[in-house]
Amino acid sequence: MPVDMPPIREKSPATPAKSPGWVTGVLNWSAFLIGLGLCLWMINYSVGSPEFTRAPLSSGIASAED
Repeated sequence: MPVDMPPIREKSPATPAKSPGWVTGVLNWSAFLIGLGLCLWMINYSVGSPEFTRAPLSSGIASAED
């Protein structure tokens, strides 16, 4: 004798796990600060490199040696 069972409801895979709002905010700000720090480090490293100090001036800028 068949029995009508209700369909099994599965959780939708598109539903992400909820994390507290402060955790998301802290992670966003820390990622921003790390990215900003890496950009500043890269600029400082490239300016202090020997190749930067010996770089020729572009053709549009007059040098002081002329």
